[in-house]
Amino acid sequence: MPTKVLVIDDDGDILESLGGLLGNEGFEVHCEDSAEGGLERLERVMPDVVILDLVFHGSKTGGFDAARLIRARHPALPVIALSAIEREYALDFARDELSVDAFLVKPARIEALAELIRRHAPGT
Repeated sequence: MPTKVLVIDDDGDILESLGGLLGNEGFEVHCEDSAEGGLERLERVMPDVVILDLVFHGSKTGGFDAARLIRARHPALPVIALSAIEREYALDFARDELSVDAFLVKPARIEALAELIRRHAPGT
């Protein structure tokens, strides 16, 4: 059974490209375009790994809040942050304060992301 990956990002181009590229890597990919929708979809899909953007249109804390909620509800579920936050936003945060298992800066190489998924997903 393929590793289930939930990608939560408000950029439709990112969702489309990651859906296809990760699918080609053998993952079962589910995509959601909002933090709120991602949290709801997580409960239906029960993914093995979550790929999460940190900043959503209209909310600079949406991804941060979603990461904390995911960690509270599913402490063992790996969360990988995939964000351009370091390049585009001047937010005061420390990576070790994030409720994530790994952090990649956009744009990330698909090989690096796939390796992180494999490393963090249970049973892969």
